[in-house]
Amino acid sequence: MPVPPIPTAWVPPRPDVSLRPRVPWGPKSALAVYFMAGGASLFTAIAVHAVPGVKGPAAEAIGGFLLESMLILIAVWWIRSFEDGNLHVLGFPPTNPLGDIGIGLGFGVVAVIADVVVAIVVAAIVRAVTGHAPSHPPTVLRDLQGAWAIPVAFVAVVMAPLGEETLFRGFVLQGLENGFSPARAILISAALFAFVHVYPVEMPSIFAIGILLAVVFRQRRSLLASMTAHGTVNLTVVLLTLASRR
Repeated sequence: MPVPPIPTAWVPPRPDVSLRPRVPWGPKSALAVYFMAGGASLFTAIAVHAVPGVKGPAAEAIGGFLLESMLILIAVWWIRSFEDGNLHVLGFPPTNPLGDIGIGLGFGVVAVIADVVVAIVVAAIVRAVTGHAPSHPPTVLRDLQGAWAIPVAFVAVVMAPLGEETLFRGFVLQGLENGFSPARAILISAALFAFVHVYPVEMPSIFAIGILLAVVFRQRRSLLASMTAHGTVNLTVVLLTLASRR
């Protein structure tokens, strides 16, 4: 069944975006790296929680930092080992950083609104079907307190955008674009992004955010743009979490 095009006109494209080389890898490599990253995520979580004395906020901060760093390293290793070694096609460094940051901030706000709207719709559907509100799973931000509050916030606001945008938009999305239409590539990459967040009640919101991040990256071909949008979403969640505890 044909997938209708996803509107992108409201994201100003980068002036030289058509000049950027397409990545040499395709969907198979994109999925291989995706599942490799999933295995690394599971291994990291098990390894960190197995260290004596590393529990709670410490485990979340250390494990999160290692995991996000690993996502970047896996993508870079694959390009260096199996592709042409050109890391610039990932979308970094930016050629118009101020423009990318401005677009990223704007779409970060749009993503926050989309997150809230989708979450409200999902909650209404669950309540109508089950008779009670959905239970929300614990998040890393539950440990946003005490001595580890700043490291946990750093992982959420800085490391998560760095690692996840490099993997999902820089590598996976662009690989999918070499085998699917732009709309299909965006939707598949957003679904893969949502799936790794595990909890079903959160997946629709994460899927919507993934679509917006993919559109921003595709129009700008800049990781800085999608990282800024991603960081804006996570920063908003951090600030709201802190404000709710006052």
